[in-house]
Amino acid sequence: MKKAFSAISVLLACLLLFGAFGFAAAAEGTEPEFREIATFVFSLDNQKTTGCVFLPGLPNAPYIDPVDYLSTIYTGEFSQSRKEDGTFSVAAPSGTMEIDVENDIVSFADFEAFPGCEQNKEGSSLNVDFVDSDSAEYIGEFKGLTLDLEKYGIDIIEYNGKAYMPLVTICVIFSHNYNDAEYVGDKIYYVHSMDDMTKDGYFDKSPVYAALERSEEEAEFTYANICFMMDRFYGKPTNAEIAKDVAEKGFEAALEEYDEKTKLAKEKLKSTDVCDYMAALCLLATYFNDGGHTSFYMDQLAEVAQYKDSAFAVAFLDRFQNSNDVLYTAAKQSVMEVSSSGTGRNTIINTRKEKYSEYEPALSWEDGLVYLLVEGDTAVFVFDSFKPETVPEYRAALEYAAENGVKNFIIDLSCNGGGLSATLYYMMYSMTVEKLGSGIYASRSLNTATGNVKEARFKFDLNLDGTIDDKDKEADYDFNFAVLTSRYSFSCGNLLPVHAKEYGIAVFGEVSGGGACSIARYYLSDSHYIFMSGCTKFVVESGADVDLGAPVDCDLTAKDESGAVDYSGFYDIARLGELVEDFYTCDEHVPGEAVRENVNDPGCETEGSYDEVVYCTVCGEELSRETKKTEPLGHDFGEWTETKTPTATENGEKTHTCARCGVTETEVIPATGHPQTGDGSETLILVLIALISACGVVVMIPRRIKARF
Repeated sequence: MKKAFSAISVLLACLLLFGAFGFAAAAEGTEPEFREIATFVFSLDNQKTTGCVFLPGLPNAPYIDPVDYLSTIYTGEFSQSRKEDGTFSVAAPSGTMEIDVENDIVSFADFEAFPGCEQNKEGSSLNVDFVDSDSAEYIGEFKGLTLDLEKYGIDIIEYNGKAYMPLVTICVIFSHNYNDAEYVGDKIYYVHSMDDMTKDGYFDKSPVYAALERSEEEAEFTYANICFMMDRFYGKPTNAEIAKDVAEKGFEAALEEYDEKTKLAKEKLKSTDVCDYMAALCLLATYFNDGGHTSFYMDQLAEVAQYKDSAFAVAFLDRFQNSNDVLYTAAKQSVMEVSSSGTGRNTIINTRKEKYSEYEPALSWEDGLVYLLVEGDTAVFVFDSFKPETVPEYRAALEYAAENGVKNFIIDLSCNGGGLSATLYYMMYSMTVEKLGSGIYASRSLNTATGNVKEARFKFDLNLDGTIDDKDKEADYDFNFAVLTSRYSFSCGNLLPVHAKEYGIAVFGEVSGGGACSIARYYLSDSHYIFMSGCTKFVVESGADVDLGAPVDCDLTAKDESGAVDYSGFYDIARLGELVEDFYTCDEHVPGEAVRENVNDPGCETEGSYDEVVYCTVCGEELSRETKKTEPLGHDFGEWTETKTPTATENGEKTHTCARCGVTETEVIPATGHPQTGDGSETLILVLIALISACGVVVMIPRRIKARF
């Protein structure tokens, strides 16, 4: 059976029923229903309608034309067409999404580049103007993406000649761009999913929290999409306890086999009791805890506070706090374990506040949450989140430091929990302008869904004059830069020091806390959601595991009388200044092994080149740089292939192709000519014999004697 529906097929089904049962009415709810749904695009002021299909038993799971979804979350043009073989193709500016309705398969030749256009950032806080993409290339082997939805029991349907996919499923596939859609109260709301991590913001979600029961069909459908999401688009970071099992076995098998609690969670994820289902998500919190990106309980315990009088909030919190049932006991224990891991962050925040209170801020923003401290020739820039507005604040701090004789500039990330990667790259570029020289900063990421590693290159409006041009290279500060980190430096707070280590910038304090994957918010079919490490996983050229943090050049931790970590040594600015001076001052350089930079690979016929660079292993200073050439590789031709067979009168052709560059060589195969048997004298003799025989005369033919010279 396969899911091709149309108005005609529905009518025919009804006629068949009438033919079989006279005038008996057709059973209700046995056919798909097409409805125009009121749709809001990132605000209540931008409304349109979207044609959706609803299947029997799934009233809260609209199926949507992928073109409607993609043309809303992106800015480009998309179109859908049905091919002769019955499959569908969704065309984007830079690629296609192939949809096999019969087998429920979605595939991309180039998933990462498929949209080929900008995200729709209208009204989003992620819409920044200080960075622009320059270029990107894949590193190593490139792979496409094939998604087998049938494996999870997720249907793709055909209706009136178009392919329709579940809204929740297509949201999962494209959640990496931080635009999503929710179906609430018979309306669709598009949201910028990461603008406010604790609420959806502009519309009322109370219908979501009014339900305490769901049908078995809805429970199975939601569970199927959770399994699909976790198998294909979960980043599986190193720091998560169960991530390796999920990577090796899949989400469902990992839960079944890990221990009795995860087995219970698997069972209850399919419960028709909404409270039990949400408790199962809470139970999984500690197993998937990666330091801050993956949270299975944010919806239940954070956003639900906005709807504290709802049926769900009242029932769930009562059971969560008072029930002795094994599910709720395990769920509460799991959440408490994860929550307690953040207690230490409060300790370090209070220690920093106390120690830094001894200094008068030179500059301050956001009611004192972001500030610059200066002591002698050392400055410390303090902020706890990489926000877009951090960029002009950081730029102002650099300017102030340059004008006031600062030599050592320290970025304090000891309590920084992450934020916007574009802000991180701006800060990293500002510290490496002289070394890079190109005006471009590069970052690598692994897409865990495809296995592709991409190097994206960015250019910046470094001087914040509204234009990205050569003048930005002049915004170069001659500081000794350093970074201060702790185990609570997470996500971008971890990625910046990891990048800093790649460029020989000093890192002090404590090994940073990880968070290699970008955070993603995934909405489920009932509009509940979870946060988790998404499929974009940051990597560095050296191959160091970003999730394991940045090793420090000087460990500043100590232990107090109780054995707890004492962070007071982190915040002595004079001492920090001395450490920076020591790091960048070298009594005697110790050359390291030569490394290759600015590598241009040779072609088949063209030379390659690279810079052979030697750095001091003590201070990181560049000691020598020599540009070297590499010889052309030469063509790597395969076997000859006959492309035109020769005949007696015409030449043939054969070709072979270079496996590296694709150039093809062609050679002629000579014509075969007419068949030859001796010098022709035998033919003449036979003709003469035939003629003589016809006349009845026998003639002796003298032997032919060849002339010799």
